[in-house]
Amino acid sequence: MFERNASNNVQEYVRKLPDHSRYENVSAVTCDDRTRIDHSGFAEGTSAPLLPVIFELGLNHLGDPLRARRMIETLARSGATHVTLQVVTDPANITRDPSAIAFLGRATLPIGDVHALIRYASELGLVAGATLLDENDVPGLVGAGVRFFKILSSDLTFIPLILEAARTGYPTYLSTAAATFHEIGDVMARVKAEISFADVRLIHTVLEIPTPIERINLRNIPFLQESFGARVAYGQHSDVHEALLAAAVLGADALFVYVAEERSEKLPDGPHAVLCADVGALLTGIRRALDTLGSRERRDDPDAEVLRRKIRRSAVARKALAAGHVLTPADIAFKRPGSGIEAFAVQSILGVPLAAAVAAGDDIPAQR
Repeated sequence: MFERNASNNVQEYVRKLPDHSRYENVSAVTCDDRTRIDHSGFAEGTSAPLLPVIFELGLNHLGDPLRARRMIETLARSGATHVTLQVVTDPANITRDPSAIAFLGRATLPIGDVHALIRYASELGLVAGATLLDENDVPGLVGAGVRFFKILSSDLTFIPLILEAARTGYPTYLSTAAATFHEIGDVMARVKAEISFADVRLIHTVLEIPTPIERINLRNIPFLQESFGARVAYGQHSDVHEALLAAAVLGADALFVYVAEERSEKLPDGPHAVLCADVGALLTGIRRALDTLGSRERRDDPDAEVLRRKIRRSAVARKALAAGHVLTPADIAFKRPGSGIEAFAVQSILGVPLAAAVAAGDDIPAQR
């Protein structure tokens, strides 16, 4: 799921950076260089489903790096494979609202702690991503080991941010919650025109939090896939957890799920969050839902042949019939088990003399 479009995109990105010597170790960072992660992006030997379930810490760590570390550890123990951290280096760079600046100053992590947590998540075998708000953070995040980016829907039209993430070649997910159809199309066209190797994907989500069930509208996932020829994930802003199973069945590229250590009204992303302790059960449920899908092809099941004979009907003699008797519909009944001629083929024996006598209730054999 998280393959790269070109193996040298990161090296090329780093080469173009000013003072690129600061990132000389980035050349070792590739999507296939994962501790305990196979080429599909899933932890080996876990119950993770066959699509990335990306657990978002959001701001539910409340700016506490130890809390964030505990959350990551619980996710890893529970079989999670992907995690994201929201990155806000300087709130004053992204908003001029004094109350928002003050809140973000309390609830976000220093960039050094973010880098350390990304490295720690990678050591635990998680594929780490970043929810990006400042394009200047990209080089350091790539150097720390980020393998994918998420762009909030509030920044869908902030092209400099999207282009900087896309230039890395890593999957860049654009949330569409606050976007119009035409805005999505304009952004996708702009990125593709400027960066041929960009791996830009969409996230279907709804801005109302928590999203009521009647507004989740998961059929937008295949609609966006068909409209823009892009991979489309589902971002859960609802406490209706069945939506995750439905989105997986509908073909979502990934599932974005907020997590929290505990239920609390103080948590910024709390009302719709899954408890870290419940992640294992959630992953098992998603895997079981996907296991029910099977194949799109209708295949003959050789093991069902015995059952078919038992439950189907075939042509039997309604009464004892002598050899030479010319068969008519009145001579034939259809009864289980279906070991003889089936009803759709009975025309082949009507009007034909019997080669041998048939006892009442016995199969009427094909006649030559």
